[in-house]
Amino acid sequence: MRHNGWFEQRLRSRRLSGASAERQSRIVKMAIEYLGGAPAAMAFLNGPDAILRGTPLVIATRTDAGFHKVARRISPLHQPDMPVRRYPPLSAGEIIAG
Repeated sequence: MRHNGWFEQRLRSRRLSGASAERQSRIVKMAIEYLGGAPAAMAFLNGPDAILRGTPLVIATRTDAGFHKVARRISPLHQPDMPVRRYPPLSAGEIIAG
């Protein structure tokens, strides 16, 4: 029986830690709010950024310092010593509508 490659890849992929998943969720929601919707946010977060010297989503997910660095890139008013606003979860309709 032949197996689906996607399923096997999914089993081998590493899961994010709780802290990394939280940072990822927060930076995505922040980007959607400040950059004017999901398409612009995803383009920024998943593309290379010369100023950050890497991919913003990867940088923001790895460490708190990386999160704050990307958050300042999205919103220059963001201060690392100030807590980032907790955004309510997005519904599937909001994600699709972007």
